[in-house]
Parts: sequence; structure tokens; C-alpha cells
Amino acid sequence: MIVKNFSPFSGQHCETTATGSLLKSLGIDMSEAMLFGIGEGLGYILGHEKHGLSISWRKG
Repeated sequence: MIVKNFSPFSGQHCETTATGSLLKSLGIDMSEAMLFGIGEGLGYILGHEKHGLSISWRKG
């Protein structure tokens, strides 16, 4: 998938950086604190593996 108008979000955590970058490409600019607040500190990783879909998370 190609994300048009991509501009990387500068964050301290991989989950908020990935989410912030994707939202920023849609014209939604949020602070890292707001991204954590929306997710209540929940981090997730969604990956496509050879054997299928992989989802992992952490509460922090």
C-alpha cells in the first residue's frame, strides 16, 4: 500500500509514531499525548506474516 502525502510524525514511542504518521497523512495532526489518551496507553502491532496475520499489544 502506498500512502500519499506521507510526512513522518516525530514521536517517542513506536505505536504513537506509526499511528501519528498515518493520521497525519489524512490531514489529522495530533500530539503524542493525545494519541496516547485516545488509545489509553494501549500499544498494538499488526503484522502480515508468512503464516497469517499477527496482532500483538501491550498496556502501559
